[in-house]
Amino acid sequence: MNSKKPIAPLCEVDFVFVHKDLCLLDAFVWLAKDRTKKVNVYADQQRFLAHVRHYPKDTKIVLGRTFHHGEQTGIQIAYYLHELGFKRLYLITFSETLKHQIPNYLTNIPSEDGEGLERIFLEE
Repeated sequence: MNSKKPIAPLCEVDFVFVHKDLCLLDAFVWLAKDRTKKVNVYADQQRFLAHVRHYPKDTKIVLGRTFHHGEQTGIQIAYYLHELGFKRLYLITFSETLKHQIPNYLTNIPSEDGEGLERIFLEE
């Protein structure tokens, strides 16, 4: 008898959005639907991390800077995802002041920059 777990099918979406702000999650879903994009959202980073293996490595993943359960930051989660091989990583921040702390594999999008958020919908 084979004791290996079956491989989970990949979840084909255009974006995964992980943020503690439910209003921002709703806005992101609305923007995605308006542009006929498929999106999954998570308000809890632990739930997202439990499902991350279901996503292809080229999925765009947008992270919040902090979460309700403060044990991990968006930058720490991005590092983990980068180590797993994810390449399209974005961080929503509340200011440009963190710009110098953002690693080169992570794209910073200040939350007040609506055009920055719009750009990730347009990137291929």
